[in-house]
Amino acid sequence: MFYPNKKNTPLIIILIAVLLLVLIINLNYFNVLRLSQMFPNLFGFLPHVSYETAQQSEPNTTPDANQRGKQLFNDTVSTIVSVSYHPSSFSINFHETESDQGESLATWETQDGMAFARYEVSSGGENLRAVYILFDYNTNASASSDMALQSTSQFFQVSPKEEFYCKDLVNGQLYCESFWTEEDGTKRGTGIQTQASSSQEPRNISVFYCQFTQESLSYSWQSCAPELAQIGTRN
Repeated sequence: MFYPNKKNTPLIIILIAVLLLVLIINLNYFNVLRLSQMFPNLFGFLPHVSYETAQQSEPNTTPDANQRGKQLFNDTVSTIVSVSYHPSSFSINFHETESDQGESLATWETQDGMAFARYEVSSGGENLRAVYILFDYNTNASASSDMALQSTSQFFQVSPKEEFYCKDLVNGQLYCESFWTEEDGTKRGTGIQTQASSSQEPRNISVFYCQFTQESLSYSWQSCAPELAQIGTRN
C-alpha cells in the first residue's frame, strides 16, 4: 500500500491541482460552470463555447409523429368520407393502442350512429400506410351488390372501380365488396357487411372503406376483410 511521505507530498498536491484545473477548464468550456462569464477578471482567459452557439447547436424538437398522424388522418377523412359524415375537428376521439405497427383508432358520432376508424402511420409520421373506416346504420333493405353501391356512395366520396361481389362469411354475415388497385399501387376497397336475416325489421348494416399502400403489412390482401384476405370476394 502507498503511503505519502514528505518527499512525494508536493507531487501529489501538484497532481491534484492539475486535475482540478482540467476539470474547471472543461466545465467552463461547455458552459456547465461559467466561471469566465461570472468572474471575467479572474477567469476571462479560459476558453469556452459561447452560450448562443451552444443553444443553436441543440437539435430542434421535431413534431410528434403521432400528432402528425392525427392531422394526416383528418386530411384523409375529408377526401374519402362524404361531407354529411365528416367529423368536426373537436368531436373526433383518438384512442391510443399498444400496437408496435403505428396503429391508432378513432371514433366520432354521426347522424346515423357511430363511425369507427383504424389507421397505420409510417414510423416518421409522413404518411398513412393503411386506413379502415366503418359506419353503422340501420336499414331493412336486403344486402346485395346494388344495395352496397347505394350505401357506399352515401357515406364515401370514393367511386368504386370494380364491380361489387357478395359472399357469405362463416359467421353468418353477408359481405359485399368492390376491391381494386389504383395506378399508384394503392389498394382500395369499399362495401357493406350485415347479419343475414329473413325479417323485414331494420337491422344494423356496416358500411366500410379501406386502403393499403405498399408500405402496409396488409398490402398483400385481396379484400378489406381479414377473413377474405387471401381469396377476396370474386372466388
